[in-house]
Amino acid sequence: IDEHQFFDIVIEILVWGLIAGRAVYLLIHFGDFGFNVVKWLWLTHFVGLSSWGALVGMTAALVLRVRDLNQDVWKWLDLISMGLALGIAVGKVGVFMAGGGGVWWLPLVEALAFFGLFVWLYWLDGEYRTISWYRAAKTYAQTGFLSLLALMVLRF
Repeated sequence: IDEHQFFDIVIEILVWGLIAGRAVYLLIHFGDFGFNVVKWLWLTHFVGLSSWGALVGMTAALVLRVRDLNQDVWKWLDLISMGLALGIAVGKVGVFMAGGGGVWWLPLVEALAFFGLFVWLYWLDGEYRTISWYRAAKTYAQTGFLSLLALMVLRF
């Protein structure tokens, strides 16, 4: 994957993730916002994003963009899942530094867990293609293994 193309697509999916995260948050909390467009767009005073909305928006933008380029969507999802795990770990450190999260030490434990997930996925990226049960008697292994593992871990 070309690094310039990679960063262009990452910026694009982040923007779409923010848009989708805000849109889903507005739908969920429509009673607080109503039809007031100023409240919808004034993000510093009327805060709120839906993490699941952002994740769905980023995934949809990624799939559409990568399909336009005729590239392997699962390969991109594998790369993005590693970055997502590291990004969540950094975000949890930010939650700890801001004093949020209720129990003071919980964001640090979560940050370590997500950093461990990142390290595990990074290690698996070089190893899983050689695992015989995953290849299932093929000469190569399909992409998508890392993103599905990350999704299973993020779900719980």
